[in-house]
Amino acid sequence: MHQNRDNAPVSNEDLIREQIAFYRARASGYDATSTPPGDPLAACGNQVLEAIARFHPTGRVLEIASGTGS
Repeated sequence: MHQNRDNAPVSNEDLIREQIAFYRARASGYDATSTPPGDPLAACGNQVLEAIARFHPTGRVLEIASGTGS
């Protein structure tokens, strides 16, 4: 059980629903601003995807990522 800003109890399920709603609302803006024109790292994106494909993680994997997943 968590507490909100008013110290009222918030269940784990409510907290997760709130986080999902927040990130869904932010997703389109994030995609529009996370790879601006002229981004010097944009070319690295395919290299990262190719490296992950070669690595081919299996079993229990912790994925830490930002963005919308699109």
